[in-house]
Amino acid sequence: MLGAFTSSQRASTLQCGHFDPDFVEALKDSYHARSYYGPPCYQCTHSSTLFWYNERIGSSSGNRSIVYNNCCKSGKVRLPPYSPRPEPLLSLARFDGDSISKSFMQNIRQYNCLFAFTSMGAHIDRSMNDGHGPPIFKICGQVYHRIGSLLPLNDQPPKFLQLYVYDTAHEVNNGINSLSTVDGPTSSIRKDIVQELSKMLDEHNPFAKKFRLARERLNEHTNEEFIIRIIRAREGDHVQYNMPTSDDLAMFVIGDFSLITFKRDIIIETRNSELRRISSLHPAYMALQYPLLFPYGEHGFQVGVAYSDTRVRTNSRAHITMQEYYCYQFHYKVGQPNPFLSYGTLSN
Repeated sequence: MLGAFTSSQRASTLQCGHFDPDFVEALKDSYHARSYYGPPCYQCTHSSTLFWYNERIGSSSGNRSIVYNNCCKSGKVRLPPYSPRPEPLLSLARFDGDSISKSFMQNIRQYNCLFAFTSMGAHIDRSMNDGHGPPIFKICGQVYHRIGSLLPLNDQPPKFLQLYVYDTAHEVNNGINSLSTVDGPTSSIRKDIVQELSKMLDEHNPFAKKFRLARERLNEHTNEEFIIRIIRAREGDHVQYNMPTSDDLAMFVIGDFSLITFKRDIIIETRNSELRRISSLHPAYMALQYPLLFPYGEHGFQVGVAYSDTRVRTNSRAHITMQEYYCYQFHYKVGQPNPFLSYGTLSN
């Protein structure tokens, strides 16, 4: 489309902080007519996933019914549904709610940052912010999650999981103060909502429960050194994708220990200046970063989960891949809660 303009016109358009009106009109004229296919009215016979007719892969030879298998590989992938969200999250995370709910959904990413146990790491380039548009940034390389120690060092303010352990009498204010300018403005954060969400996680989230126990232990034994070991599921683990208890999921290790021994697990020391990267294959990877998406600490993807179809041929792959796991989870299924679709900008 740019070919319709001279080089000088293109240069002046790009150098100004806006688009030339003639350029905008020319773009509009190039748009195709809007296509509307209505709501998804077809349903997978195996997983109750809804899809559009144009997403079909074909028809079965027997009854000529519409076939779609990008969700569950024709029944080979079967995962338990998510449980309904606890209150107050269930009432707050609504697109048709009251003014309080609308404000919460507009600021849901900041609320999640207040309770996240881990931080996101990446090489971020913000040099493109020239003041002519909304703030943007470019991520170079891999995005990863990191976890710190139970206690901050050298009187530094607590962040992330440390908010569950250190100076909890001022937990709400500490959490709001820990938000950076990148996370967004804090003026719209309501302290009463923060307090209610904190109570919810203390009651339902196994990670929050374990870190609260660590706080009690540190208060009773101020000089004791220990680690919290968040256990990585092994192949064939019977608790795969179930809602874990704090005992199933993590344990205290007291006394002499070697980090090499637990290299496949997530290790959290009492005091440490280093941030440890978490493997994306650890089942707690998503739940630690997004506690409002997974308030029960539900397990995420893990290696070694077998297909539900026992007729898999011996010479073919027998386990679910990460891509197949997320394909299954990202699809909307009738009557099932879906954290990957229902939380606005936090789900994006």
